[in-house]
Amino acid sequence: MNTIWKDRVKLARKELKEKMDKVDPELIHELIGFFYGEGSLFMTVERMGKKGNINHTYRPCISINIRDDDYLLLEQFFTVFGGTKIGGWAMKEANGYTSKPQVRWTVQGYPRVYAMLDVFDTGRLPSKKKREIAIAREACEARFSEGGRVSEGLRERLKQYYLALKEAKKYSF
Repeated sequence: MNTIWKDRVKLARKELKEKMDKVDPELIHELIGFFYGEGSLFMTVERMGKKGNINHTYRPCISINIRDDDYLLLEQFFTVFGGTKIGGWAMKEANGYTSKPQVRWTVQGYPRVYAMLDVFDTGRLPSKKKREIAIAREACEARFSEGGRVSEGLRERLKQYYLALKEAKKYSF
C-alpha cells in the first residue's frame, strides 16, 4: 500500500473505531445484518477531461436506500459509522413518481469504504454480499497500490472491478 493511502486508511479506521466504541456492540451487529439485507456496494463512474481525452474515474460507494418514514434507522447508521445522509426524494420513472419519498445513507471514497468493509466483512451469513465485499476490497487495494494519478493500467483494472461488482449483483438463474 502506498504511504499516502496507508495514512488515509489508518485515519479512516481510527475515526470509525472511535464512533463504534461509543455504541452497544449488539447495535453494530444489527446494523451489519441490515446492511446485508438492504445495503449496496458499487463504484461510481465519473467522466473527466475534455473531448478527445476523456478518462473515467471509479470510486467505491456503500449505500442504503429506505423509505423516508424509516429515517431514524439511517440516523443510527450515520451516528455509528459516519457518512452522508440524503433525504426526501422519490424514484421517478417516465410516467411520473412511482414511490414514496426515500432517504439514503452513503459512505464514499477509498479509505472510508475500505474501513467500512472491515466492519461489514464480519457478517457470518453465507450471502452474495460477501462476494461484493471481496471485490470492493480488491478494488480499494488496487487503488492503494499507486499514489497520485491513476495510470491507464490501473484505470482499466478499476473498470474491471466496477463491472465485476455489477455482475455480482445479477441473479444466477
